[in-house]
Amino acid sequence: VNQHTGDASFYPPLRKKGRSERSVMLHRLIIAPENKVDDVLRIVSEHLPFDTDNLATAIHKIAKLRRNQDVRYEAVTEDPRWVRLIDEIIENGSAFIWPMRLL
Repeated sequence: VNQHTGDASFYPPLRKKGRSERSVMLHRLIIAPENKVDDVLRIVSEHLPFDTDNLATAIHKIAKLRRNQDVRYEAVTEDPRWVRLIDEIIENGSAFIWPMRLL
């Protein structure tokens, strides 16, 4: 329970660090604990374009879920939704501002 608001929500306040409501809503969809790889790929395909923060979050969440749920590497990399996510990173310019180890 948040001691300031009394809110029992798992999620932080909507306007944290000046992010838009849409950005925070998408972040919450991506990080939901019940997600599987397919869920995050579906969210990506339904809600692109993303801001840089959510692009990074989606990639990292997919990588973590793939590893923890023992999903084949090819099952992700051959999925057209994954390809679209990578294309979005290149189009967004994020690939050029993130250190390669973060991608």
